[in-house]
Amino acid sequence: MEKEWINESNTVLVGICKRRTNDYRDYKLLMNLVGNSSEYSIQPDLLKKAATELVKQLQPRKMPDYIVGLAAAGIPITIAVSYETGIPAIIAYKFRLDLPNELSWREPHCVDDNFYLYGLKKRQSVIIIDDEVDSGNTLINAIEVLSCNGIEIVDIGCIVEVVSREGMPSKDRLSKYGFTLKSLLKVELISES
Repeated sequence: MEKEWINESNTVLVGICKRRTNDYRDYKLLMNLVGNSSEYSIQPDLLKKAATELVKQLQPRKMPDYIVGLAAAGIPITIAVSYETGIPAIIAYKFRLDLPNELSWREPHCVDDNFYLYGLKKRQSVIIIDDEVDSGNTLINAIEVLSCNGIEIVDIGCIVEVVSREGMPSKDRLSKYGFTLKSLLKVELISES
């Protein structure tokens, strides 16, 4: 492990390793709230505590109809936030189904780069939850697709926000859409260029 971070409440442990796949990012953040390996296994008590912490940060303008989580790494925290709030969760997966009301957007840093979400209708509202946010491109793509289809996004949260990479930080990019990203831990990654 090159480096590790932990948040103030000791609920989030994050490490970084190199990817062996052909994704466009050369690193992967490992998290104890995602279960990437035995060293970063999901501890139910910490997942519950982290969900409580994230829910305290989320300040939606209104109670949403759904929480939308991004598979696969965003599933555990999405389900935990759903339990904490009582709001039903829908997961955006990376496979297409023969279901109505398909919405799709790109996750540009991945080779398998399409998310598919089903069943939302105009005038419904959501909170979006992801595991990590680096450039913010995936969230911006989701915001644009959902908004163009009449879905109201009332808040956005994640486990880890990467605060130092090339270009404009995700929080600045998301603020142009009227959002303040809520995160449990901010990590600084220095580009190796």
